[in-house]
Amino acid sequence: TTQSHVDIERELDNTESIEDFKQLIEANSQWLAKGFTGQKSLVTILLTSKKFSIEKFEFLVRKKGADILTVSTEKETLLDFMLEWCYAYESRAEILLGIMQYEEVQDLLLSTPNFLSDLAKKILIAAGSVRVVLLECFKIVVNLPRQTF
Repeated sequence: TTQSHVDIERELDNTESIEDFKQLIEANSQWLAKGFTGQKSLVTILLTSKKFSIEKFEFLVRKKGADILTVSTEKETLLDFMLEWCYAYESRAEILLGIMQYEEVQDLLLSTPNFLSDLAKKILIAAGSVRVVLLECFKIVVNLPRQTF
């Protein structure tokens, strides 16, 4: 049977520790390269789960080679999705800032043409501490070595 992104998120949310998470991924390695409902990838599902951690993100991307390049049916990349999801909440904006530290995500930034202008628009409407975090994201983007914006 096919699992929806809601089913996968529920399973991810049931992992209490990083070790539980690793065991779940090892037991379901087919999730790494699979697209789920709405063309969400496992990484995208993790980013919105209640039990997200940067350690889990790093395990998926660095140790397991999870797909971060999947484009959704709405033609959104992981970064587009994160920007829509995070601009109103500081904790979510901090997740975006955290994942932007990874070289793999920075490579994706360079191939997401509207990200900088979209980020600037979100900064304008964000409030207080969220704006501060998004400004840190902006600094990362403009300081990337191979700018194509």
